[in-house]
Amino acid sequence: MLSDNIKQKSKKKLIADFDAVSLYPSAIARLYTLEGIPKVLKDEMLSTEYLMRHLFDDDQKEPIGEKFMSGFFVLIKITKIGIHRHFPLIVCDPELNPELNVPRSSNTCCLMYVDHITLQDLIKYQGVKCEVLQGYYYDGNRDIRIRDEVKKLFELRLKYKKEGNPLQENIKLILNSIYGKTILSPIESKITIVNDKDAIRYAIRNYNHIVKFEGLDGSDKTIFKLTKSICRHFNFCPLGVNILSMSKRIMCEVFCTAEDMGLQIFYQDCDSMHIFNEDIPKLAAEFKKRY
Repeated sequence: MLSDNIKQKSKKKLIADFDAVSLYPSAIARLYTLEGIPKVLKDEMLSTEYLMRHLFDDDQKEPIGEKFMSGFFVLIKITKIGIHRHFPLIVCDPELNPELNVPRSSNTCCLMYVDHITLQDLIKYQGVKCEVLQGYYYDGNRDIRIRDEVKKLFELRLKYKKEGNPLQENIKLILNSIYGKTILSPIESKITIVNDKDAIRYAIRNYNHIVKFEGLDGSDKTIFKLTKSICRHFNFCPLGVNILSMSKRIMCEVFCTAEDMGLQIFYQDCDSMHIFNEDIPKLAAEFKKRY
């Protein structure tokens, strides 16, 4: 995203591409998995004050007294924005807000799906006021074992990298794929290639599942596209959503610190930003004070 969704240009100073290291693994290293089955929020629970009052503290692992919510996923209606940002945390999904003709990331009151991490950050960094319309909550433990596992992989990759061992690339791919596997969409089709001499027999055996087929040019092969049942599909989307939110928090800690200092950011994406090179030491010093 560009600052204020407007094209940026500067010829005066050197601009640095300031990039985060292993963002998704870093997010996982601060996270946990939510145990138990989600429950529907009751009417008396549908308020920001209630959710924040009963949400676990950051270092809490199990329900204690009134702090019994380990996490939640809710639909909110933003009614007021206290702090307008050049790079807003608010995401205006056109499917949820068809009447609003604004960029996806904008300082606009709208409907938005959030988890507990994103709601905390909306309140902290943008002073958002909102109505909670519906959602689910968890009241089980937070399992933090995933932190140790991702740290083991990260340290193993560093070891291999220092040795010049190409296995470090494999570990890197494993680290980067953890997030993707948690939030994988259902795979609804598959492609099979068979020999032409077996094509008729294959079609007879699988005719209920075949979407289309065609011969592969210049060969004796036939390509079949078949439907694939999703009844056994499984993912871990609560963790995937939390990983995205925590990675956003990690970047917001940097972005919002820079913005609060009045430093100019030209562009940002999920794990980097463009900022004047000379501003990086100032930003680093302030970041260390805050965090």
